[in-house]
Amino acid sequence: MAKTIVVHERFRTNELSLRPGGYTVTVIYSDGSQRIYNNVKNPKAYINSIAKDETIVKALVDSEVYWTR
Repeated sequence: MAKTIVVHERFRTNELSLRPGGYTVTVIYSDGSQRIYNNVKNPKAYINSIAKDETIVKALVDSEVYWTR
């Protein structure tokens, strides 16, 4: 069964993500695992930065498909 992880604040690198508000981005990997990031202020920029990772196959913004490989 694939794992779903909600990424805790202490692992976030952008200090804006520590402020309430923004979007929820769900990143789906080729093995089916998911990581959920809350309080993303600029999902387009975030997804563009992670899209270089070949193991990422899909990204959702607020549960809507935003990007697929």
